[in-house]
Amino acid sequence: MYKNISNSQVFNTYADIYGLSLGIPQVMFNKDSHEAGDTPIINNIDSMISQAQSNTIYLSDGTVKIF
Repeated sequence: MYKNISNSQVFNTYADIYGLSLGIPQVMFNKDSHEAGDTPIINNIDSMISQAQSNTIYLSDGTVKIF
């Protein structure tokens, strides 16, 4: 679905706000914890998950919701 124009607009907004690269696949836990590309994701996903704050959603406008 990455070729969908609506998805790409949302992705570009997140990329601008959170400093993401435009690589696919992309994983983002927060502004400081994100990876792009198969190998970096595979190499870092376990530590990213263990350090992620639970019940937190990072929105495309830069705000954070904690539940």
